Amino acid sequence: MFAILFPNPADGLSYVRLVPAASIRAVDTDPEDYEAELGYWQLRPGDAEGRYWKCA
Repeated sequence: MFAILFPNPADGLSYVRLVPAASIRAVDTDPEDYEAELGYWQLRPGDAEGRYWKCA
C-alpha cells in the first residue's frame, strides 16, 4: 500500500489515501538521491496516462 497525502482545498485539511501498490506504475526520484521521492504515477481504470501524485 502507498499512503498519499491528499489536500482538500475546500476545507484546508489533508487526508491520507491508501493506494494499492499494484496500481503504482512508476516512482519519480531525485536524480542525485534515489531515496528522495518526487512523485508517483498511479494507473487508473480507463485512463491511459493515470494520475501523478507530487510529493511535498
